[in-house]
Amino acid sequence: LDCKKILIDNLNHFLDPIREKRKKYEAIDTQDILENGIKNARKAAKQTLEEVRELVKV
Repeated sequence: LDCKKILIDNLNHFLDPIREKRKKYEAIDTQDILENGIKNARKAAKQTLEEVRELVKV
């Protein structure tokens, strides 16, 4: 029974930071995160395509 208590304590010690991060991200609107990621990806892709077109002379 003592070993189970030690195991539970160790698991909780390990999982507590993960739980805190999860709480933080639950409060953030995931739709906003996705939309910002899409905007950044499009911006990067546009810049890359412009560089490729310039190099290929298209």
